[in-house]
Formats: sequence, C-alpha cells, structure tokens
Amino acid sequence: MGALHSQQALVPDTMVQEYRVDRVLGMGSLGIVYVAENTYFNETVALKEFLPSNLACRKGTTVSPINSDVQPSYDWALKKFLDEARTLRELCHPEAHRNIVRVRQFIEQNDTAYMVMDYEKGRPLSDILEERGVLPEAELHLILMPLLDGLERIHEANIWHRDIKPSNILIRPDNSPVLIDFGAARHEVVGRDPSVMSQYTPGYAAIEQFHDAAEQGPWTDIFAMGGTLYRAVTGRKPAKAIERFVNNKVYAPATKAAKGDYSPTLLVAIDAALTLKPEERPQSITEWRRWFDGEVSVDLGDDDATIASPTGPVDATMVLGAPRPEKEVPAGAAAPDRSPQRARKQRKAPRSLITTALAIVVLAMVVAAI
Repeated sequence: MGALHSQQALVPDTMVQEYRVDRVLGMGSLGIVYVAENTYFNETVALKEFLPSNLACRKGTTVSPINSDVQPSYDWALKKFLDEARTLRELCHPEAHRNIVRVRQFIEQNDTAYMVMDYEKGRPLSDILEERGVLPEAELHLILMPLLDGLERIHEANIWHRDIKPSNILIRPDNSPVLIDFGAARHEVVGRDPSVMSQYTPGYAAIEQFHDAAEQGPWTDIFAMGGTLYRAVTGRKPAKAIERFVNNKVYAPATKAAKGDYSPTLLVAIDAALTLKPEERPQSITEWRRWFDGEVSVDLGDDDATIASPTGPVDATMVLGAPRPEKEVPAGAAAPDRSPQRARKQRKAPRSLITTALAIVVLAMVVAAI
C-alpha cells in the first residue's frame, strides 16, 4: 500500500521535541498520526497530532483555528485532547495493558498537542475481514476475550472509547489484538460540556451518540463491539442505528443471519449488545461476559427471534431514556425490583421537556438523513 499524503501533514524530518517525523500513518477528522523516530533512543513511535479538520488548519508547522469564531471551540477541544492524553497515559500505570495501545507521553508544541504512543505492528481487523469475509468462532474468541479485558480496564477509569470498529483493532503478528485510536474517547465528567468534536462510525455507533445530551457509558462501547462481532460472523456491517430508529426491522439479528455457523450463545450475546435501547443492553463488560458464558437465559422461540433485539418501530422517548410510568402492583404481589443493580440500568432520565426536545432533534436528523 502506498504512503499516505495530506497537505495538512507535517513534512518528513520535522522535529516535535526529540521525535523526527518519518511518514503519515493515518488521518482522521480529529488529527493525523505519524510514524516518528525518537532521536535520543533510536526507537520508532506513533505520534498523533491534534488537528481537527473542521476547526483548524496548518500554517507552516503551527496549527491555527480556521477563524476567530471557532477559537473558543478549538481551545476547548484542545484541552479535552490533553485531558484524554493524560488519562490514557495513566492507564499504563502501574503497568501497561497488552491489549490497549500505550500512550507514553503528551507534548504541547506548534499551538497544538501530540500523543506519543507505541508503534504497533500488525494488520487492522478490517483488512483481515475484507480478505476473509468472516472468522471462525475459535479464532474470534481468541481476539474477543483479550479485547474485553482491555475494555474493562478502560471503563474502570471511566473512559469510553466511542469509536470501536474493525479498523481500530490491530492484530499483531502473534495474532493478539490491540485497541487503538482513542481520538473519540470521552472521560465521564459531571456537568460535561457539549462536544464540538462528535465522532462516530455509522453501523458501529449507538443511537445515543447521535446527540450529546444523551448519556453514554460502557453500554455505548458494548454496542460498537457487538457491531464489530456482527461484521465478523455475518460478513457485513449491521444496519445503522439511525435507520433502526425509524424501523428496527432493517436489522437482521445475528441469531438469524449467522444461524448454524456459530454457537447460539455467541449470536445471542451479539444481539444483546446491539439492542437499540441503551438501558436494555448489557451495562458493563462483566455483565456482557455472562451472555458469552451462557449464564443469561434467553428464549429464542420458534422463529429464533432473540428478545435482545426486538423488531418494529422504536419510540423516540424510550430510546433516549425517558421515564417509564410505574405499573400498579396488585395486592399481595412482590414489590418492584429497586435494587442498586436495577437502578444502575435505569440511567438518569431527563425531564419531560428535555426528552421531548431530544425526540424532536433526533426525528429531525432522521428526516434530514432521508
């Protein structure tokens, strides 16, 4: 494959502190990743430069906002990039996780910022799937379990990757996986600011990623990981969440699309992750593991329709987490489950006015998309 080029990229041999830029490794809406050499220790690293294409451009080696109007947004986004770099670096302590790309340090230079990461050799899972179509279950299991370990480590730090997909999973020569590209990562903070850097990949992005006021969490990454598995067992991406919002029948459950080729336990776990409503998905990696282990009982029925992926139109207020009316409890019946575990699944519900506004916004997006 030929070398990547960009008019916005630093030219080869440019120095960023002790790192000499060699070539462009990858480009995205949030920045550019280079292969670089550490001139002190003669080692190769990946150098990610913050250069959001919708906010900034390059003037020489300096990165500048495209105009004064976006200066506050650029400053805010740059601060978030640095915050994430610090947090991701902390993930490597006391020791790095083998299945998460290691951030060594961060640098502020050229009016922007850089992450210095390990340079991982390997092939993107997307290339492997493009070549082979699908993967056998045994091989998929060897990739999946280490990735779940890595995600669990990330979520314990209250970080959500938010852009898991086959192209962001690198398979090393020894067949071990590593999760890369945390450019869209978000740290859970109280009273978070609206994101000016919303980023998602259709087919792998959960419905809550289409609006910043919707709550995101581990269940958001679980949806994307479920989409990645769906691609690996069916040979195609799942239907886009925004299309399923209009009519969920466009989604062919994994239990049907890959029936007979994989264990029912695996397929049901995939459908559970791809449930459109956030509160109905597994809420943590620990909980999702129970689906893979067969600890969650699911009645597939005569038509193999898993209860984890209901069909038919979806109510906007339900998808966005609106409060459900309390059901009356008959005399002598057991009281509703109000345990901490149940409460955790029922995420904070927005007030009715906010819910209505969110529903209108999402429906407007659907109309615009159509």
